[in-house]
Amino acid sequence: MKKILSILIITLFMSSLVFAGTFTPTIIRNYKENGEKYITKSYEIDVSNQYEFENGIEEKIKDGLKIYELDNTSKNGGHATLSKEETQIKVVETNSGKIEDVLLEFPTEIAYEDENGFKGTLLIDTSTVTTTEVFNGTYNKTYKVTETVEYQNLNANDLDKVPKTKVKNGITMKLVSVDWKVQSTQMIGSSQVPVSYKGIAYYSGNGVQKVQGESKYTSSATYRGIIEKDEVEPLNYELTYVEVFNGTWIVFVGALGIVLLITGLVLYKRKKTSRRFFKMKRKLFGVSFFVVLCLMFVVAFSTVAYAAELDSATKHINTSGEIELYVSDSPKYFEFDIEITSGVGYGVIQVMKPDGSYYNNFVEFSGDTSVRKRVYFADAGRYVIEVSLAGSANVTVTISD
Repeated sequence: MKKILSILIITLFMSSLVFAGTFTPTIIRNYKENGEKYITKSYEIDVSNQYEFENGIEEKIKDGLKIYELDNTSKNGGHATLSKEETQIKVVETNSGKIEDVLLEFPTEIAYEDENGFKGTLLIDTSTVTTTEVFNGTYNKTYKVTETVEYQNLNANDLDKVPKTKVKNGITMKLVSVDWKVQSTQMIGSSQVPVSYKGIAYYSGNGVQKVQGESKYTSSATYRGIIEKDEVEPLNYELTYVEVFNGTWIVFVGALGIVLLITGLVLYKRKKTSRRFFKMKRKLFGVSFFVVLCLMFVVAFSTVAYAAELDSATKHINTSGEIELYVSDSPKYFEFDIEITSGVGYGVIQVMKPDGSYYNNFVEFSGDTSVRKRVYFADAGRYVIEVSLAGSANVTVTISD
């Protein structure tokens, strides 16, 4: 009897196990609305795991002895493009104030990129071009002043005989150099000896003159445009499941059966010699044992039906990847529908059996024709559905029992 009790308790507890998926929800909410019971699971998924997550979404889940069916799926986030208007002012210096000359100095568009990752092209707004004349005033201009002077009848070719400075138009010039020439000679003995010299002196100096500067123009133009930035944000999924089966009553019925069985055992072990009492406790024990067997049958049937409900969940695949399919009762048939809604596609769907071996080229398709194949699953256990899709087609693979 202790073994029977152990089996019953284990069966009851096993029926309340909840299998968790690969991804952990951030929020789980249970609520009731319009008489229906719902479970909402919220997930925050990295974009790189998007396809793995979507292919693994369960059509049916269980919470204890309750079965919930997928009712609604919502998604937001992921790749996003942020945009905003940007204005830039460009300033140039021109030699002319005419608008046609000024416009030649401005490019029609400029490339823009900032430190926050926003970039784009800005176009000139010609209506915003303005020009301001800039007067440069006067400035000092240096010029050179020179003069050549001859000094004659000098009794020696000595620089001390020549003035070192000379003034011309108010500018003081300095002696630069002197060329000496013999002006007259005298015969002394048998040689001609110079008696006078002529010096040609070169003077040079710098003058400063104030000059009126030429006018310049400063022009400005406004550039406008839309700049954008690509951002990758986590994907936020919300999966809503509605209750379709509630087996909580099994726990209460099982507990009642245990109470009856224990009562029967207690009465059975009581040491009473009365024949009437002996018949009564035998009858009570038999009834209790029969009730417990019936309860065990109900629990086992509910557990099998519950597992079958999970196996009948439809799996949708719309990209390459893999999903897990658990088969609790076998043999079992599944339908593989490959629907090509547009374009041309091709691919292979392979299945890894519970023992690790493969059905090679399990389902193949190509071209633009939809395919349906009925597949026999001989063994209970975990099957891995591996999908490889390619081509330009929009393809949906549906797996259902």
